[in-house]
Amino acid sequence: MFRGLLFAFGAGIVVCALLYFISGRTRYLAWASRLFLAGLGTGVVFFAVLLIKRLI
Repeated sequence: MFRGLLFAFGAGIVVCALLYFISGRTRYLAWASRLFLAGLGTGVVFFAVLLIKRLI
């Protein structure tokens, strides 16, 4: 499941970066950074849940 989330966020970031290079609009970089931070937050929460699950 984690690999699927990683792939989805990674693909989204790559698409936003490609759109930025094609169009030159900076809003795509803003979306890429938002996706990166959302993916990072999701990963931290996923890790915390797995850690708590293992401790209990």
